[in-house]
Order: sequence, then structure tokens, then C-alpha cells
Amino acid sequence: MNFWNICGATVTATALVACGATGAPPDTPEQKIARASERLRGSWLLVEFRPEEQLEPVLASLLSVQIGRLTVILDGTNFVAQGVGVRASRQYVVNMATSNGDFTATIVDPMGVKYGVTGAFQGQDVVFTSQTSPWRGSGRLQRAE
Repeated sequence: MNFWNICGATVTATALVACGATGAPPDTPEQKIARASERLRGSWLLVEFRPEEQLEPVLASLLSVQIGRLTVILDGTNFVAQGVGVRASRQYVVNMATSNGDFTATIVDPMGVKYGVTGAFQGQDVVFTSQTSPWRGSGRLQRAE
């Protein structure tokens, strides 16, 4: 092998390493879901919610007193939401997650009604969109711990 072939091979190898050719397999969908589920664990504070449709006056009033006060605790399969005059326990499952922090989840109430949610991690916050009425809209949870 001559000098130019060695230089060419070195440049090619360096470019592959610099471009991220590590040889490591990409994360499986299950690994992405597990990582998102783990990141969701803990205590969160509801700091923002904008309903997509105008809420009935009673629900609008209930929502307004919860902003900055409603705490949501997630443990991997269950969550408890507790705020001013409100306490609710639900089950949830992360259905899909991406490497960049986006995810979809389903929340199930005690009657078996399912609520779809999409979300994304942004620093210490989770921005989310609730897809099921009457709470269809977008909001933000802030890490409480």
C-alpha cells in the first residue's frame, strides 16, 4: 500500500467516525418507549393548559384554579392528579416514542374510557396535547422535584 492509499483510508475512517458510524444498532421501539416512560416518572406541576374548545363555565372555573397547583405523579403505569378540590387516579401507557423525545400515550379512567395524548420533552418540561373532549387542548407540565 502506498502513501496515498494510506492517507485515503485514514481520511475515510476519520469521516465515518465523525459522522457517527459507531456500529451500534439503533434503539428498538421498545427501548424508546421505556426511556420515555422513565423520563415521565415523578412529580409534575400543571403550569399551562389551553383548551381547544371553550369549556363549560364550571369546567373553565375548575381549570383556572388548577394552573400552578395541580400536581401529577406518574409511576410508570399509574398517575395521581391532585389539586384544589380534585383528586383523580388513572392508568396510562406510553404507546410510542421517538429518539428526539416525542411520545404518544393513552390514559384510561376507572370506567375504561381512553384519552389520547401526544407529548414532547423540552428541557425540564413536557408539552402535551390532549386529544379527547372535553379536555382537548394543549398544555405544559413542569418537573416538580
